[in-house]
Amino acid sequence: MKGLLLKDMRALKSTFTILAGFMLVYAVFGVVSDNSSMFTAVLAIIIMMLPANSISYDEFYHWDRYVLTMPVSRKMVVQSKYILCFLLVGFMLVTGTVFVMLLDGSAVDALLSTIMVAAVSLMMATAALPCMLKWGAQRGRLVLCAVAGAAGAVMATGLMFLKDDTMTIGDAMVVLQDMILLGTLLLTAIVVVVSYVIALRLYEGKEF
Repeated sequence: MKGLLLKDMRALKSTFTILAGFMLVYAVFGVVSDNSSMFTAVLAIIIMMLPANSISYDEFYHWDRYVLTMPVSRKMVVQSKYILCFLLVGFMLVTGTVFVMLLDGSAVDALLSTIMVAAVSLMMATAALPCMLKWGAQRGRLVLCAVAGAAGAVMATGLMFLKDDTMTIGDAMVVLQDMILLGTLLLTAIVVVVSYVIALRLYEGKEF
């Protein structure tokens, strides 16, 4: 398992370098504009896309065919991709929380807001993993975009029903932030578990 994760990290090394430059640019932009939301949003998008990049490298070098000749089970391959997602989200939690805290000054608010964004990132990334592992990264990216659009539409519709007539959607998000956070965490946990079960079954039946 450790070897699989190290392989992914090394494969993404050049991508990390490029994305670190983007993060630095948006961090400076956030400091100048005194707004941390852009930095966390870009960080979330990066975290969502990296697992797809990892699978793209596997496809390009025909890694799946090679790895199955070693004493590595298909289950371990699937697990490594999910662990990679958790590691990336963990990095996002630390980086995002520190940045928001330094900019906004409240450790609790920084942590809660970053947890929300990190949970959404994890949900989106893992929701697309079964498709990526079975049919490839390209189709998986399309699923990721579809899931992101559907999630945004559902959230906006829910807020429209929950808010008062005098409130905007932004006001409703502030007032209902605790409910939204708990709902997001619960939904993320469900999506991760269901996604893992589906991914495992699809990958075990995949032919190379």
